Order: sequence, then structure tokens, then C-alpha cells
Amino acid sequence: MNMLRKSFKFQKVMFYIYMIFLIACFIFAISFMTQYSNLFGLELPMNDGVTAFHSSMQKFDRNIIFFSLASIVSIIFMFALEVHKKVVDKFAFVIMSLLILWELFICVYGIINMANLMTSYKGVDFQYLYLEDPALENYQLKFETFYIGYIIYILTIISSVLFLISIVLSHILYLKQNKNNHDEIVSSLS
Repeated sequence: MNMLRKSFKFQKVMFYIYMIFLIACFIFAISFMTQYSNLFGLELPMNDGVTAFHSSMQKFDRNIIFFSLASIVSIIFMFALEVHKKVVDKFAFVIMSLLILWELFICVYGIINMANLMTSYKGVDFQYLYLEDPALENYQLKFETFYIGYIIYILTIISSVLFLISIVLSHILYLKQNKNNHDEIVSSLS
């Protein structure tokens, strides 16, 4: 019983940590393009590379926003299944496992695509930006958003794995305890 309590306490802590990182992923997704908004709307042919890069950033941003909305739905499921209040049953176990696997996919997708975007970003020719916006004459590459994304996604992966471990552990210990109780009852009846 003591192990089950400790395991559930771990599950409860991981529930809130995991939820915080799901929200962080959502906030990151909706703010991702903010730092690059000045690269939008360029019309001169010599800035086509910048426009193409911005378009690929927008496609990635749309995808991570969609994915992070699904993560917010995960939070709703987590509360509906009362994962923070009790050991999950088989149904909740399957649903939560699938939702966590989905979040792991999102994080890996984000990390891989941000690496590709960073490589593209380094290769874009920004020397003619000033022709369309004089304020962009000395444009400096800005990687902070990418680094923040890496940190958020890596921490989300860690919290996802730990949350899954906590659910699995609590579930196994609960089943084991119930089997032992069942065996004791059956043996007392004989």
C-alpha cells in the first residue's frame, strides 16, 4: 500500500508538471512567429529567399499551433479522466498513453523542423531587406526563439516520459494490490 501511495503521489506531481509543459508548448506555438513578423510582406524579387523562408516558417507555425491545440484537448481529457485524483483504470490508461505518445511526436516534430528551419535561416540572404524597410538595414539573425523552443520541447519530452512512467507504475501497483486482496479473500473463503 505504501508503494502505491508514493507512486500515486509521483503521478500527481507529474500530472501538474506535464500540464505546465503542455501549456508552455501552446504559448510557444502562438508566439513563435512574433520575432520574425518583420520578414512578412516583402515584394522585391531580390528578397524572394526571405519570402520563401518566411513561408516555410509560417507552415511550421500553423502545424505547431494545430498540434498544441490538440495538447490543450489533452489537458481536458486529463481532468475528465481525473488523472490527478486517482490511479487510472484501463480505459484512462490507454487514452493517457496515446495522448502522451502524441505529445512526444509533437516535440520530436518540433525539434527536427526547428533544426531544419535554423539551417535554412542561416543560408538566407538578408542584404536587400533595407530596400523594403530601412529599419532592417543591419538585420541580425535571431535564434532565441529556436533555443526557447528546444528547451520547451526537450523538457516536455522529459516530463512526458516521467508522467507515462508514473501512470504505468501506479497502474501496475494498483493491479498488483487488487490481485493480492482478491487472493486473500479467495483463500479465506476456502
